[in-house]
Amino acid sequence: MSDGHAYVQPSLTRYYQALLAMTGQARDESGTTEDAWLPIRSFDQQALVANDGSSVLARLAQECSYVVVEDQDLRAEDVLRHMRTFCLNQLAVLDMTQAMALTSNYSYLIWKTAEPMPSMAGTRIW
Repeated sequence: MSDGHAYVQPSLTRYYQALLAMTGQARDESGTTEDAWLPIRSFDQQALVANDGSSVLARLAQECSYVVVEDQDLRAEDVLRHMRTFCLNQLAVLDMTQAMALTSNYSYLIWKTAEPMPSMAGTRIW
């Protein structure tokens, strides 16, 4: 799913259907009572933006040698979008998710490109 993760919990179908109706975003009433309504979790890009509009990741990298980010919703494409948006060419990103055998979270190591690449397992994505 390109917009996020769907968590299959058919027992909560009525709950999620009611949430959608309460937000006023219900588009049509063509669904049947057998349809499953599922939540979609997606990462909010604003979570990586400081109050002054700068990148939280860049600010953390200024203060630390390494920044480790672990999040349930922060996919690699979200990290790359953030890096491109803020032109963070002075930083590098290692995706450690598969190397750590994570199945429900994503994990990234961020460091300054002026520093040597750490000897950690993972895939450099930026």
